Amino acid sequence: MCRIKKIRSGASRQGFARPQQREIGPACTAGRFNWFYDIDETIFVIEGGVVIKDEAGNARRLNAGDTIFFPKRASAEWNVETYIRKIAFCRTPLPWPLAFAKRGIRSVKRRMNIGGGQDSGPAMFQRDK
Repeated sequence: MCRIKKIRSGASRQGFARPQQREIGPACTAGRFNWFYDIDETIFVIEGGVVIKDEAGNARRLNAGDTIFFPKRASAEWNVETYIRKIAFCRTPLPWPLAFAKRGIRSVKRRMNIGGGQDSGPAMFQRDK
């Protein structure tokens, strides 16, 4: 079985997603299970390995150092042969109408020079005056 430990969560700098980092560990032990993804999830394998079969039946082996992305609404069959230790980066994107509106508001504010002073970003992105 797996143990889940939440490391960090919060809004992204752009505000278009709410990333979360979770460590699944210390390890998932041997076994086979189906997993359904209700949010976007990127997984980085720290130790061990697993064979993952997607909905189409395509199998892929992941070992230490490998990364895989599962989009929202995906499902996969996991076959952990001995154990696996991994870190998962979970992301809940904003619905597209909200993301589009937020992008439009940011664009208007930038053109009107509202809300952005010298402290609005890294120095390399500041305009010289």
